[in-house]
Amino acid sequence: MQLKRLTLERPDYGKNKGKLIGAVTFSDSDTETSLRLSEEQAAQILTLCAESLVENAKQMSEIMVSRLLEQAPAITDQSKTGE
Repeated sequence: MQLKRLTLERPDYGKNKGKLIGAVTFSDSDTETSLRLSEEQAAQILTLCAESLVENAKQMSEIMVSRLLEQAPAITDQSKTGE
């Protein structure tokens, strides 16, 4: 079976209003099964996403700073020539 769908949400209304909930669906050629995720299970998945988000933000900041520093000589040269 392969993962078909994974959803996490925090509903705005209903009995689960404000709670983090989710569902996961697995399927193969003959069968499909869906499971509800508890608030705790959904929070664990969200924690994994948060860790990746932090790592991605670090990588992006390094790229942005590197590109900025590459441009620094050009900016300095332009300010000297008055362009």
